[in-house]
Amino acid sequence: MILPTITVYIIKRDFRQAPYWSLARAVLSWVGLMHSYKWTIADTVVNLGRGTGSSWTVGYILAILFFYVSWQTRQKHE
Repeated sequence: MILPTITVYIIKRDFRQAPYWSLARAVLSWVGLMHSYKWTIADTVVNLGRGTGSSWTVGYILAILFFYVSWQTRQKHE
């Protein structure tokens, strides 16, 4: 699964798309589908479970900031 890069939306100043992708990544990280691999001697295993990628989730919670910036830019254009 390939998700668009949030940085691309920020550079394009498309603050309406960035928060949705950031929230999607936060949820996927929190349940362990992204960034939560467990290294073993024989293999790399996906570590699924509630809160397994919580350290990465904090970074993606920046979506709140994106929502605020989106709201501010809409207020200025109206």
